[in-house]
Amino acid sequence: MALTLKSSFDDLNEYLETIRADKKTDAREALDIRRSSDEKLDAVAETLKAFDLEAIKKEADELFRAIQTVARQARRQHLPEAERDELQKAVEYQLGYVVAGYQVTIERL
Repeated sequence: MALTLKSSFDDLNEYLETIRADKKTDAREALDIRRSSDEKLDAVAETLKAFDLEAIKKEADELFRAIQTVARQARRQHLPEAERDELQKAVEYQLGYVVAGYQVTIERL
């Protein structure tokens, strides 16, 4: 299973392609995209001071940590392949929900 993100913005797509190039995202790449995404949001926050953009960063960090915690738990328990597949599917559905939320809100601006 794999989940792939494609953006409507060329610069983000190029960035994501460099991460996907070796077909494995490592911790450094995840940290790099976090920093980059925080910088982009901070730049927008300068002009949109009345918007609660910090909440987006906070919740993105929380979601990342939650996924990381569940992955650690699954590794420790040595889940059978079928259960790993079901877990991946369930998490991908949750991420689909987040993307759908973006599509019905921010994408419609």
